[in-house]
Amino acid sequence: MTDAPASLRPDARLVRLHAERGDPQARLSGALAALEGADWGLLLRDHAALAHQLAAQLGRGTLRVDPRLRVNRDALADAGLAAAPWTPTGAAHAPCG
Repeated sequence: MTDAPASLRPDARLVRLHAERGDPQARLSGALAALEGADWGLLLRDHAALAHQLAAQLGRGTLRVDPRLRVNRDALADAGLAAAPWTPTGAAHAPCG
């Protein structure tokens, strides 16, 4: 577990929030407040651009994704990523996508 880096962009912090120390509710609350207060936005042209951005930030591998979200598995695969269903317990229950 790590402490919240002060210089990390709000969106980048949100991706790594699970590894921070402290109370989960407080971490999430603080991260969302920072995200809401951000004076920037990010628009990507398509699913492939999002997949490549995720791969650049996180590296290749498997992403845990809420099963309620639709993901473009082909775009993720082209970027060296895969999607696996995420549940609060971390167990895979339902197919994703």
